[in-house]
Parts: sequence; structure tokens; C-alpha cells
Amino acid sequence: MVTLNHLTVPDLHELESIPPFSELRVPERLHMLDNEWRVIHCGDVAQGTSERFILFVAATKCEIVACSIISAADVAGNDTNYNVYELYDGDPATANLIGSVHTKATAGTNGSSKFVADSLGTMDAVHRILAAGDVVAILIDEDTGGTGLAMTDVSVMLKVVPVDGGE
Repeated sequence: MVTLNHLTVPDLHELESIPPFSELRVPERLHMLDNEWRVIHCGDVAQGTSERFILFVAATKCEIVACSIISAADVAGNDTNYNVYELYDGDPATANLIGSVHTKATAGTNGSSKFVADSLGTMDAVHRILAAGDVVAILIDEDTGGTGLAMTDVSVMLKVVPVDGGE
């Protein structure tokens, strides 16, 4: 077992396959600081793999106003082999997309520079509002048809603010 950011999951080297999202244990509910960035360390992502990371559980009704992803090494821009980063309210396999960005060189981006935060853009107007108990996860996925790119020491930055009427 590996514990990261108060999240205990099986070590991926010990598994034959990644467990279903519903079987992952999530961290205790985190209380947010109004209008401050929260940085969540996720770890490495190997080339050609798809990784899901649970980032936090909403303690009260809140809004994700911004999200960025950071790697400790450059991620080259490429029009065939590139990464897609998607932030979800819930299980990435079935849930609501909050925001996304990719490193495809031909779509206006040119990869990611180390230690530079890449924004996931404008958060979805509906799905960025979370209810108490909602689980926020990020999917770091390879492109369709390519092999994706490795990322070193990945972290996600979230700016979360309380919403009036939150419980």
C-alpha cells in the first residue's frame, strides 16, 4: 500500500490492473482556505499510461475557480504523442468534466515546461460547483492513437472557494 496526500491505495507495482475508481480510498474531507491555491502532489506518470488521481473530497459546497498542472520535467509538444489532462467531479470514467488541456503541438500549445503551471482553462460553468462530499479527480491520459508522454513529479494546483449556502 502507498499513502500519498492522506490517500491510501495499493502500490501499482503490486497490482495486475488498476482497481476501479469505486474501490479507491479517498482522503478525509479537506477544509479549504478562501481563495488560496491548494497544491496536490500526484507522482510520476509513465509514458503510454493513463493515470487517475483523487485530489480531494469537498467538505462543503464550493467552486473550483482554477486548475493547473505542473511537472518537474519538460513535456515535449508533439502532434502525435501527447498528453491530455482532464479534471472531473467524480469518476473520470463516468463523471462530469470540469476542465481540460493537452500538450498537442498543432493545437496552439507546445508541450509543458518544467515547473511552469499549465492552466486547464476556464472551468465548466455547471460542473465546477461541487456539493459537500463530491470527489474531485484528475485523469492524465495518453492521446488517442499515440503513446503519450512521461511526466515527472506531477502536481495539481487548485483554487477552490466556498459557495454561499455551503454546509
